[in-house]
Amino acid sequence: MEKEADCSSSSEGASSSSSPPPSSSSPGLKEELLCPICYEPFREAVTLPCGHNFCRSCLGKSWENRRRRCPVCKENSCLEDPRPNYTLNNLVGLILREEGKRRRRGICPIHGEESKFFCLEEKELACFACRNSKQHQGHKMRAVQEAAADFRAKLANMESSLRDKAKEFRAVRHSYESISRHNAAESSRLERQVRWEFEKLHKFLRDEEQAVLAQIREEARRKQDLIQGKMEQLAQESQALLGEAGKLQADLQEDDYTFLMDPDPNPFSMVNPCPRIACTAEEPEAVPSGMLLDVAKYLGSLQYNVWKKMLDTIT
Repeated sequence: MEKEADCSSSSEGASSSSSPPPSSSSPGLKEELLCPICYEPFREAVTLPCGHNFCRSCLGKSWENRRRRCPVCKENSCLEDPRPNYTLNNLVGLILREEGKRRRRGICPIHGEESKFFCLEEKELACFACRNSKQHQGHKMRAVQEAAADFRAKLANMESSLRDKAKEFRAVRHSYESISRHNAAESSRLERQVRWEFEKLHKFLRDEEQAVLAQIREEARRKQDLIQGKMEQLAQESQALLGEAGKLQADLQEDDYTFLMDPDPNPFSMVNPCPRIACTAEEPEAVPSGMLLDVAKYLGSLQYNVWKKMLDTIT
């Protein structure tokens, strides 16, 4: 509680003592209105118990990951949220507005005289008193009208150059627009052309496919007819043999005399052997080669043959 009372009393004293009187004629007043961290006019000035003032954002950055103490005197601060110095903020705003008005009227903010010169080194307006001061000692001075005329001429040249550059950029942009339109039209044309070319290739492949399939069907039909003929012939011969076997089976039921006699004797023959004993059957004809479909004929070099025909067609 005692520490908080000390902080409160020191803060109040700092608040009352840190706000200088609003007199723009004081040479050091401008420096008193600058933040000791960023060296710019105070923005949202806050006051620490030690009496030093800072921009709120500058103090916040200074306190990041550090102990809370004054950046100037290093005194520890007991305030978590420094109090805003409304008087100082109002004073800074007032002085800045007055300086702005003076500068717009060409009045020196330090000496209150009309600024008739322009310092080429500092790039700022200056009055007679500023011209003879140590701050501008040895600096080149030009009359305001002459300096303004020179800068206007430079700016006019710069403006003309920028406009010429802008024309060049527009010309390049128009080139890109033309290329974009050309590419869009060319893309559509190329797509149609590619589709047409591929359609030709697809048609060629479909025709080749149908031709190969037709050859396979024709060979299969021809060989099936041949096989069917052979099968019918073998069936007839097999049936004939079975008929002969049936007759022989019936003969086997006869008695010995009848069995040994010729069922159809020749009256002019002196010998009467049993013809049944001489009955023989021929061996069936073996299955000839070439009855199977020639798979290698169609698949062995199919891709090569089609590619070669396609190459001949393309060239």
